[in-house]
Amino acid sequence: MTAAAAPPDPEDELLAWLEAALGRAPACEPVAADASPTRYYRLDGGAEKKLAMAADGPAALEMFIGRGKILADAGVRVPAVHAAEPARGYAVIEDFGDRLYSAALREDGVDRRRLYEDAWEAGARINAVTAEGLPRFDATLLAKEASYLPKWYADAYRGQPLDEDEANAYAAVAAALQQRFCAQPFVPCHRDWHSRNIFALAEGPGVIDYAAMLAGPLCYDAASLLHDLYAGFEEEEKLDLLARHWELLRARGLPAPADFGAYFEDYEWTALQRLVKILGQFVFLERDRGRPGFEAHVPKCETMVHAIALRYRELRPLALLIERRVHG
Repeated sequence: MTAAAAPPDPEDELLAWLEAALGRAPACEPVAADASPTRYYRLDGGAEKKLAMAADGPAALEMFIGRGKILADAGVRVPAVHAAEPARGYAVIEDFGDRLYSAALREDGVDRRRLYEDAWEAGARINAVTAEGLPRFDATLLAKEASYLPKWYADAYRGQPLDEDEANAYAAVAAALQQRFCAQPFVPCHRDWHSRNIFALAEGPGVIDYAAMLAGPLCYDAASLLHDLYAGFEEEEKLDLLARHWELLRARGLPAPADFGAYFEDYEWTALQRLVKILGQFVFLERDRGRPGFEAHVPKCETMVHAIALRYRELRPLALLIERRVHG
């Protein structure tokens, strides 16, 4: 597992637990974990590659273990749990290594289509697990995600707070996105399905960061993966991969629209809702939470938001909002 900023050195309590759990005192190398508050440490020695995991509290570890078991039972490749202390949020888990999709996609001669078709297979298995007891994307969460843009993008990042007219126009766009979002069939979603959360393993995709799974729109994970700020796509490639995804969902009996055009529009609106959140959230993560490297992706996100919003009459005020801040 690898990403932007490495966590601090492990605390003494974690080290003491590891020594008791493993029967030895391992060396711990901090491993970065993107936006997740969970901390990971690569452990030395042993026949199997292992990571120490310090989750963001007992509840987070319980979700990681519980949802991991559900996914594993569905045939999704997730890290094995070798030892756990749920009361303290500690675990020793399988180490998938460093070949994330984000790295594999840059390799010479890599079969990008095969990687993404494999990801669709894993994603369809996630979408097909039972949603019983799984939290849902609801109005409260969607409102929270929409609130990042005015404060953290417009004001903090661009230094141009929304004026009254823009605030009203943005509220109307956010309401339209929420209505379209909630009108779709809901299924279990990974929620953060992108190239830094999928490993290119010899046996197929290895999946991480699934503890925050929610029930959401069927196209949510596809919208996340194909609007990945850590990977690049030509529009023709993106459309081809999405069509393959839609065909797979239909073949698996998942509730995808019979018309690809309807699915494509749902996908674009859902992608926009997610990108609008990211546009402000990445600034928040860097400036409020001290997680360096996120703001570097904001310009690419601006371009994606602008392109989608410009295609739909109800969403064009959002395109104009971005234009004013990028071009003045």
